[in-house]
Amino acid sequence: MENNSSADNSATPSGTPSMDETSDITAADLPATCSNPSDLDCIICFSSFDNVFKLPKLLGCGHTFCLECLARINVSSENINSVACPMCRHTTPLPSGKGLPALDNNQALLSSLPSGMQSVPSIRFSRDKGKLYTKNSEPGSFLKPIHLSSVSMSLDVGQPTPRDTDSAPRHLDWLPFRSSCCYYVAIGFVLLFTVALVLSGIFLFVIMPTGPTGTNSGGRNSTAVQNGP
Repeated sequence: MENNSSADNSATPSGTPSMDETSDITAADLPATCSNPSDLDCIICFSSFDNVFKLPKLLGCGHTFCLECLARINVSSENINSVACPMCRHTTPLPSGKGLPALDNNQALLSSLPSGMQSVPSIRFSRDKGKLYTKNSEPGSFLKPIHLSSVSMSLDVGQPTPRDTDSAPRHLDWLPFRSSCCYYVAIGFVLLFTVALVLSGIFLFVIMPTGPTGTNSGGRNSTAVQNGP
């Protein structure tokens, strides 16, 4: 048995690393030809990176996502000056006055794209309109470029959520209803009740007293005519 074990050990090449050594090898040590093709896909939308709206953007935490997914996250977030990583929740501040498109690109992934997709155009982000668009295609513009590529020149990423959806006046905060529908229905009932009170007052104090008086005066006149010579 000892001879067999020694023979097995001698058959192992001296240049082959042991199990303990291979466990210390990281993905960064592997050659580029062995990289997984899924590394070129955004882990949120599973779409391949490109040089326009799927541009690989590098967050401060080191995670990379496409520009479109980060724009959708920013639109649905209350904090418009930063973006939170969907994996580790680390917050990356956005460049002042430039927004999401000014975040650093992942140059390693960008260089892995085909040579025709490594030049990045000027991309803008309008959060109020919920659009990503290139510089030559303003959002809502009716002018379209003559030569269209396979990638759209503008992209809808959703409308931002309103910060305050309560339309009722502040002085009505004590009321049990707060929705706009209930508010307007209640105002309608109050107006109808007020009009009904006014009409009732006119009928009771103006119309009713004049009716019997006119009848009695007519009766007295007819009696006087009968008693006359």
